[in-house]
Amino acid sequence: MFKDEKKMLALGGGLVVAWAVLFYFLVSPMWSEREATVARAREKLERLAKLTKGSSGMWDITKANESLKNEAAALQTMLAELKAVEAGDLGEYDIRKNTGDPATYFSRLRKELIEKIAESPRVLLAPAIENDLGFRDKAGSDPVALNLTRLHVLEQFFAAAKAAGVREVVAIQYLPPTAMPRPAGLEIESLIQIPIAVQMRLPEASLGPLLYELEPNPKAGPANRYFCIRALQASVKDDKAGVLDAAINVGALYTQAQMKDQGVTVKEERPSLGTFSRTFGGDSTRY
Repeated sequence: MFKDEKKMLALGGGLVVAWAVLFYFLVSPMWSEREATVARAREKLERLAKLTKGSSGMWDITKANESLKNEAAALQTMLAELKAVEAGDLGEYDIRKNTGDPATYFSRLRKELIEKIAESPRVLLAPAIENDLGFRDKAGSDPVALNLTRLHVLEQFFAAAKAAGVREVVAIQYLPPTAMPRPAGLEIESLIQIPIAVQMRLPEASLGPLLYELEPNPKAGPANRYFCIRALQASVKDDKAGVLDAAINVGALYTQAQMKDQGVTVKEERPSLGTFSRTFGGDSTRY
């Protein structure tokens, strides 16, 4: 009987050892893996809780939606201001209004503009441009539709010059139209700049008002009289009389669709600022 009990004890001891070996090699690694899995799950839950509750620097959904709403309103305001700086409808200078010979139509509108410039308050035109507004070469080499658009630009420019007190325009140059770069991230129509360069004589006190008249606040300034001021040079002609000789390069903005309707092709090239002869009364067609 003692031998049987001894055998039972030996068998029991063997089972304990076998269980210990089984636990060490099989159960223990599984238990450790389970603990590691639980730890990872807890970490993910904590991160999810932070995202759900929000943390420093993060907005809740109500505040985020309000911010998006404000940004959308600001974008619409900016787009409205961009619209306000466009030169607007061409009116009678639209080539499609012509029903006869385009060259004759251009000549008639140019003559009418010269007469309008002579109205009070008058801006004198130098002899070199008093009859053709400097279109001597451009009238034959450039499309009539482009020259009509330039007349529209001149009409607005002389309205600003009259308001500022410009006394005399000595020379006018007509530069190639250029495409304006589209602002990044905005789905808006491309704008085409129609630039002109004007050499003039004006009282020193009129220079500031002229710059305002050419580039007014789009919200409060004269409708359709906004120019991009590209370059400006001014020098004292008569310091006693306070008279300046000035040359300014400005561009009026039209939509790409407008120019396409006019049949005006815009070249992709770096715009030139143009040059003037060194003396007033020089040949304004020598660019």
